[in-house]
Amino acid sequence: MTLTRGAQRAMIAVFFSVLAAVYATAWFLPAIGLDHDDTLYLVTAKAIVAGHGYTVESLPRPIPQTKFPPLFPAVLALFTLVSRQTLWLKLLPLACAAGWLVLTRKLLLKMGASRSGALLIVGLTAASPTVVFLSTNLLPESFRSSRHCGAAHIA
Repeated sequence: MTLTRGAQRAMIAVFFSVLAAVYATAWFLPAIGLDHDDTLYLVTAKAIVAGHGYTVESLPRPIPQTKFPPLFPAVLALFTLVSRQTLWLKLLPLACAAGWLVLTRKLLLKMGASRSGALLIVGLTAASPTVVFLSTNLLPESFRSSRHCGAAHIA
């Protein structure tokens, strides 16, 4: 069975509309406190903004943060200068995931994939529950992925 070009475009539009609804739903779900790590990222970002260094200030006696590298909390600290609302802070992982998907599409095209094939792979990747979760919560995985993918494009 072959689909006409119009039917293919309609299916693609429906797929990405449903995907946008999934991301919108995930966007409004709670983002802080689902995992111990996300809270530490926020606490250390607030400490950086307050000028107290890379520390965990929510303890009775503040201690240096040694569990995670400081890059994600440092970038998150820039976002907390504008607003400390959860939805605003969730823009960082979402923007990184979007950048990672765009760079992945460019890489696929560079490697010889067709435009529709690259779009299909990127769309299916974006629809993965893990990608949806990590890009709509205050976790650094999409931040790390976008940095590595960007380095691959430079090489």
